[in-house]
Amino acid sequence: MTGKDVLIREFLKGKVSRRDFQNGLMGFGLSAVAAAALVDSTVRQAKADEPVTGGRLRAAFTSSGAGDTLDPTLIVGGADIGRAGLLYNRLIDYI
Repeated sequence: MTGKDVLIREFLKGKVSRRDFQNGLMGFGLSAVAAAALVDSTVRQAKADEPVTGGRLRAAFTSSGAGDTLDPTLIVGGADIGRAGLLYNRLIDYI
């Protein structure tokens, strides 16, 4: 295991700060840009969770009212068009 791998493992465990991690990578000969890119990708890998199905999507529109509908055949306003576009993924063209 290389020193860089040890540094990455310690960073993922939270034993090394982000600044020290980046400085350590530059000490191994990586440029500041390459070190920053590796820090960013390592942080994304550490925080990524497994996707789960289900859940709830909440969307708010400023012009919502009691007459709003999810029925694509009854669309009358901009909020309905936006909502239908999000839900139905443009399966129907609303012009």
